[in-house]
Order: sequence, then structure tokens, then C-alpha cells
Amino acid sequence: MDLAEGALSRKKAKKQLWEQNEVMQAVLEHTHMMAVYLDRRFNFVWVNQAYAKTCKHDQSFFPGKNHFDLYPHPENQAIFQRVIETGEPFFVEAKAFTFPDQPERGVTYWDWSLAPTKDNSGKINGLVFTLLEVTERILSEKRSQKSEKNFRTLIENVIDWVWVVDKDGTYTYVSPQAKDLIGYEINEILGRTPFDFMSQTEAARVAPIFFKAVNNREKIIALEDSLLAKDGSEVVFETNAAPIYNTENAFIGYMGTCRDITLRKHAEKERRLNEIRLEALMQLNESGPTDPDELSRFALEKSALLTDSNIGFINFLSDDEKHITHSVYTKNTLAHCRPPKEIQAFEIAKCELLSETLRKRQPIIVNENPEERAAAAGFSSGLPLVRRFISIPVFEEDRMAAIAALGNKEQPYTREDVRQFRLFMDGLWRILQRKRIENTLKISEMRFRELAELLPETIYETDLEGNLTFVNPQAFQMFGYTQQDFDSGLNAFQMIIEEDLARAKENYWKIIQGETVEVTEYTGRKKDGTTFPALFRSSSIQRNSEIVGLRGFIIDITQKQQMQAQLEHSRKMQAIGALAGGVAHEFNNMLTIIMGNAELAAEDIPGCNAAAEQLKEIQKASLRAKEVVQRLLNVARKSHSARKPTRIAEILYESLDLLQRTIPSTVSIRQKISCTAETILADSTEIHQVVLNLCTNAQHALHEETGVINVSLEPITLDQAMGTQFNRLEPGPYAKLIISDTGEGIHPDIMERVFEPYYTTKEIDKGLGMGLAVVDGIIKKHEGAIHIKSEVGKGTTVEVFFPLIETQADIKTAQKKTLPASTERVLLIDDEPSILKMLTQMINRYGYEVTGSSASVEALELFRRQPHGFDLVITDMSLPHMPGDRLAREMMRIRPDIPVILCTGHNERMNEKKALNLGIKAFITKPFLKNNIVQTIQDVLKNA
Repeated sequence: MDLAEGALSRKKAKKQLWEQNEVMQAVLEHTHMMAVYLDRRFNFVWVNQAYAKTCKHDQSFFPGKNHFDLYPHPENQAIFQRVIETGEPFFVEAKAFTFPDQPERGVTYWDWSLAPTKDNSGKINGLVFTLLEVTERILSEKRSQKSEKNFRTLIENVIDWVWVVDKDGTYTYVSPQAKDLIGYEINEILGRTPFDFMSQTEAARVAPIFFKAVNNREKIIALEDSLLAKDGSEVVFETNAAPIYNTENAFIGYMGTCRDITLRKHAEKERRLNEIRLEALMQLNESGPTDPDELSRFALEKSALLTDSNIGFINFLSDDEKHITHSVYTKNTLAHCRPPKEIQAFEIAKCELLSETLRKRQPIIVNENPEERAAAAGFSSGLPLVRRFISIPVFEEDRMAAIAALGNKEQPYTREDVRQFRLFMDGLWRILQRKRIENTLKISEMRFRELAELLPETIYETDLEGNLTFVNPQAFQMFGYTQQDFDSGLNAFQMIIEEDLARAKENYWKIIQGETVEVTEYTGRKKDGTTFPALFRSSSIQRNSEIVGLRGFIIDITQKQQMQAQLEHSRKMQAIGALAGGVAHEFNNMLTIIMGNAELAAEDIPGCNAAAEQLKEIQKASLRAKEVVQRLLNVARKSHSARKPTRIAEILYESLDLLQRTIPSTVSIRQKISCTAETILADSTEIHQVVLNLCTNAQHALHEETGVINVSLEPITLDQAMGTQFNRLEPGPYAKLIISDTGEGIHPDIMERVFEPYYTTKEIDKGLGMGLAVVDGIIKKHEGAIHIKSEVGKGTTVEVFFPLIETQADIKTAQKKTLPASTERVLLIDDEPSILKMLTQMINRYGYEVTGSSASVEALELFRRQPHGFDLVITDMSLPHMPGDRLAREMMRIRPDIPVILCTGHNERMNEKKALNLGIKAFITKPFLKNNIVQTIQDVLKNA
């Protein structure tokens, strides 16, 4: 019975074991995990589907075959053997393995376990080998690690400081640049907020901006903020940041960068301070007050503004430097105290701070002045307490002439404050000295500011072939290309004209080879083909000690070159004006001789004599020559007269008359002038210039300077529509000047550029290209407009409009008089013997007793000996040794009531107004007719 029950029990247990094995085998058969059963000699007994599929065989392939015959691996075989011998299971993660029969898979990674199996006697009879492939996970982790390493390498090598903060602003990561920028170790920064490194004022300003961004999940862009470095210095940053999120898309903080812009901000401040100082000095120099106290106060106010000072004053010293003789205060100083109105020789030795400046003879800075010391500083009564203070000695040659001081700035004074103050005071003192020397004369100078600060720059980078890899937005504006053009591919050499390419490429390769090339000028070329002068500066880009390209900047210097050419043109015009003046003086003297002698000869020859008619022609020609000289002077003179009511027809007649005498005889000018009394408000010299320039352009446009120039002038009334057509002119009456030629015409491609300064299609000896630019400027100044119509091969028509005014121009009508004779005594001085002889004869004929002299010094001695021996003095202006105006003053000093007439052929220094202001009774210009000089003599003697 017992045996039967035991056998039944064993049979039941064996069945349960079989069932369990069946379940286990089913699980292993269908799991994604690879499973293998090996005997003690590592022969395959059984493999599941996952193993067979991975190894690319059927399950039936493996039983009976040895594992390490199929997959040799000494290291793994040693592990298997150790498990068999010790009975201890083995587990490993991410173990590398390469399938010998599947080399295309490369290295694979596996988590696997190895467990021994035992028989009923406890003896190890096999191994259960399970594997799970983790290749994708391992590769992903390696990629992530490499990416993180690359990211850290990147942020640790950029110039900017990279950081991460949580949503409360606490630093959780900072890049190594932080230590270089603010001096703190990384562990001193982590766990703290940016506000811990700011001044209270700065933290109060920046914190609301940060937390507003946090609340709105906004980016922080170009925020300027200041941190205090470990050494106490202030570092200014430009901060950019963006919100960051975790894998669940939950907001966790901000990642950002800080770029050190301290130097840039200091440079901006320096430039701003320099601009304020220079602008103030320019105001002082050009149009500021002339009273020394007002000048000083103005300078003090500006200096206080520059340095953020609350008080300021200048103490002027006595010649022995021992006393303060006079003081000037800023308005803010006067608002906080009541200094004495007058300082009675206050001793500077009593003032501790000022006496130190005097003793050391150099600027003094006091930033920590205790209250008791401030109260006892020794200033004159009425001044406020001075807790911070800078003083500047002001010298006049070796003598200290004054001490200028500023005080009570909120922040400590710096050497930069001293420098700005000293520069300002030095400038002030130079102005004061010049104002005193020139007797408070206002001097106005034109100043040009450096354009490097205002000129836009193109920034670019290229590869080794010159292909642009980066440009800033200004490049598109400067060269006319678009972002699409850049994206499609642009080469830097496309931006330079063909003529400069060889030089540009040579310099390019010098830089590529490590040489330094200074700023170089090339002619830039825009997308539309237009060119402009530009400065290029480039340096190499190095990565890993290897040059990979270039970076640099480009500055358009068109305006600079135009200004230089305009200055050169101005100098040439000044030289022409001076030459014309000198020629006019000599020519007028010769005309005086010709006209005077012709008149005298005509009186001496009977009217029936044939020579009488010829003498009249000489007189007419001389008068025309006089008019030509005057017109040349009007065009060439260096300063223009003020605008006044002028009959435009008269200006046109005069200009055309001058042109007819200068243009080739092969050019015909046809006139049609319909205006008579029409009047414009004009500078006649500038209108002359408009007519001459336009007619000269028309002449040059004619083929071989042969053809017709048509000139017409007519009144016209513009309505609203016509006014809009012609440069938005106001409706109303205008004078319309039309100048047309039968020349070659202007090509449409260049029509838009004809008014550009220095743009010309003429040969080099035909002009600088300033003509139409000057004309356009004059016409706009006269509230007019210019319009050009042209057709190639047929000619050009220029229409000019000048607004008419109702006021009529003054017209003087000469009346011929018969002059009576007289007997007064006249002293006549002229260094030209022919003029002296002719005038003596001319004046003698009217009964006057004339004493002539060709030397001013001799004439003065004669007059000194006989001051009452003459009733009138007539003197030329241009005399050797002593000019006519000085001679007149000397004679009037000897005899104040002596009447003097001053004559001149042409003199830039003297005119009628100046002569009358000197006490000279009349001013007459050569050449003149007999009646003019005699009538002037009689009028002067009558009023003497």
C-alpha cells in the first residue's frame, strides 16, 4: 500500500514538474528575450525563437552544435567555464559582441545572464543563457554624451558667459568665463542669483524685468545690466536669455548669455562726453556769450553736466597768485548758497583745498571729505559744505590765472572726470584769451565731425575662396543685394571693380598666408553696377590654429572724397577770385588812362575832324571793357551779396553779353526775352553763375562746339498741378528761363545722376562735374526749381523757375550835366604817372589848381608843411609804402576838416562804406569819365 502510494505520489510530482517545464518553455519560447540551454560542454540543447531569429537560423540548426564553435570568443568562454566550475551565476550589462557571421551589424551590446542547472544529485549538468540586446540604448547614450560634451566644449570656449537659472533666478550652471569676467569662482556663483551681484539700485531695476519675463515665459533680448565684480568694479553686460523646459514640457528656468560690453559702454560714454564737450566749446567759440563771466559760467554748467556735479565755481587769481580777486558760480551753486557779491582780495591760503591746488599746481581729487573738514575747508562764507571735490589749475603761460572747481557729485570723482573738466577748462581759457585779444569779436568756424563714428559699416566673413559666409544687414543696404542673393551664394570679389581685383586678390592671399594688410582703399561695386570708393580692412579667421577664412569691415568714403574735392574746388575759386581782383585793378588803371586821354583828345579836336569819331569809338569800347571787368568780378568774387529785388532780364542780358565775348564764333546764341520789369529776390552774382554754367554746359554739348544755343525768358503763372510737376513749387507767378541746345543729348541711364556733385562725362579739362550740382543748390536757395528734358541725338532743354515778387528793383538813370569851373586847390596823389598826368590836365580844365604827387610819403610831407595850402585831397588807394586810406587818416589827423576823395581800380580791403566810416568824403572807382570825377569834386567841396 505504502509502495503504491509512493509511486503514485512520484508520478504526480513528475507530472507537475513536466507541466511546469512546459509552461516555462512556452514563456521562454515566446519572449523577446533570447534564451539558450547548453550542456556542460556548451553544446546547444535548446534555443528559443528570439535567439534563432537574431542569429538568422532555424531552431533546429542549433541542437548538438557547440556554442563557441559557432561564435568563438575566448573571454566569454572563460566566463562560461567559471560558472560551470563554481556554480555561481554571472550577470553583465551592455557587453559588446560582434557576430562573426554578421559583420554588417558591427559591434552590438547585450545584457546577459548565465545560470547553472543541476541534476537530482545536485551536480551541474548545464547552463541557462539569456540575452537582451541593448545596442540602440547604448548608442543613444553615447550620442547624448558626445552631444553634451560638444555642447560644454562650445559654451566653455565662446566669449560670452553662458548660464542657467531656475525659475527663481538661482544659478544652476555657469560657464568658466564667469570667473574671468567677474572674478568669482564657479562654486561662489552657483546657488545665488544675479541680483546678489548687483548694486541695490541695479537690482531694483533689473529684477522686475526678469520676473515679468518669467511670468509671461518671454525671451529676454539685449538687456543691459551691470554686475559688481569681486574686486568691486562694475561690469556691464548685454544679456540674452530664453525659457527652458523639461521633458514633460514644464517650465524650469532660463538659459542665457552675458556679453561683456563694458569697454563699449565706456567708449560710448567717452564719445558722448566728448561730443557734449566739443559741442559746448563750439558754442562758446562760435555763438556763445562774449562776456568773460558768462563764458565761464557757461563752461562751468557744461562741466557740471559732464561730471554729474552739484556745484561749480571758478576763482580768478591775482597776478601774484596770493588772492582770489573774482569768482563765478553755476546756477545750482547760487540756488543752494549765498556767496558774497564781491570778494575783497580773499586770501587763497585760507582755503585748504584751493591752496593745495595752488601748491601742487596740478588737479586735486577729494572723495571722502568729513563734514567737520568740509565745514572748515576755508572757502569764503556762504558756500555749501563740500564733501567731494575736484579742482583744476588754469594757466596763462607760467602763471596760474584761475582755479576751477566742481563738487558734491553723488558718486566718487574719477580721473576721467578730471580729464573732461581739464579739457573743458583749457578750451575755455583759450577762448577767453582770444576773445580778449580780438576785443570780444565773434569768430565762427565751420567744423566737420569725424564720420567713422557715423558712417555705417559692412561686416563680413568669407571662406578661403572668398565666398561670403556672413554679412550684417548693413551690407545689403551698402551693396544693394538681398538676403536671397546671399543665400544663393555671393563672392566678396563681386563687390570690387575689375580694375582693383588683382590688387584685392593679392592682399587677400597675403592675409590668408598670415601677413597683415592695413586699411586699403578699393572701388566698391553695387548690385546695379554703380560704384563708390570704400575702405576695406580684413584679418584672418583661425580655427584650431588653422586659417579658414577672412573677416573684416567696409566703410563707404564717398562723402569724405566729395568733401575733399569740394574743399579743393573752394580753394581754386578763392585763387581765381584773388587773381581776378588783381587783374581788375591793373586793367581798370589802364582803362582810366585810355578813357581819360580819349576824352581830353576829343575836346581838343574839332568835331569836323575824322579822328573825333574814332575817339568816340575808343570811349565806347572802354566803357564796354569797364562793364566786362565788373561782370568778371561779380562772377569771380569770393563772397556773395545779400539777396535783393533784382530785374532778372537785366542779369540775363549782362550774362549773355559776357558769353558772346567768350564762346567760339561757331556757336550762335539766340535770345527771346519777354520779361522787362519782372523782379525776383536774388543774389545777382549767383544768378549770373546759373546762366553761365547752363550756357557753358550747352556749349560743351554741341558737336565740335558748333551749333545753336536758344535762350528765352518769359513770365508764367503756375497752378497747383503745374507746381506739383516742378518739384512741388507753390502756385503763383514765376520767371521761366529756358536754355536749349542742338547737341548730342543726355543718355537716359545717366539722367538721374546729372545733379550729383563731381559726376561728369566731360573730359578732365572740361570741368570737375560741379556745375549742375552748384546750379541746383543756387536754384533751391532761391525757392525755385530746375527741370531737364533731353533726347539723345537731338539736344537738351533746361527749364528754370524763379518766383516773382511785387517789389520793383531800383533803376538809376544817369543825367548828363554841364559842370561849372572853379578855382580851388587840389592835392592829387597816384603812383601811376600816366593817370597822374591825365587827371591833372582833366581837373585843371575846370579851373582847379592841381598839385600832383606820385609818392604817398612825399605827399604827406608836403601836406604837413602846407596843411592849409589845399582845399581838397584826391588819393589812389593802392600806393606803395603807405596805402591811400592810411594817408587820408594821417592828413585828417593833421587837419581834421580837409575833405578827401579816395579812388581805386579794385581793392578787396576797401569799399565805399568803409571809406565813409573813416571820414573820407567820397569813394570813386576807376575807370571814370571826366564828368564823374569833376562832379564828385564839386559835390565834396560844396558840402565841406
